[in-house]
Amino acid sequence: MRLIEENKELLKRWFRFFIGLAILAIMFTFFSSGYAPPGIFGEVLRHNQAHSIDASPLFYSEVENMAEIEEGVKELMRIKENLKK
Repeated sequence: MRLIEENKELLKRWFRFFIGLAILAIMFTFFSSGYAPPGIFGEVLRHNQAHSIDASPLFYSEVENMAEIEEGVKELMRIKENLKK
């Protein structure tokens, strides 16, 4: 009897896993299709598509003077620490 209950629990876990996997696959397919929602919700997507703007996260991470910016932030953190003392 206990084995049957364990098998049912295992089947439930696998079922939830595959349902979640299916939801992720559907979401991936939907977002990669290029469909822009109507109205205000799709305005940014339509603008980016119309002007051939690549708004991927990699695009935003490519800052030419990132080392200088990081050094400036470190300097600000040092100043903040000194002010606390």
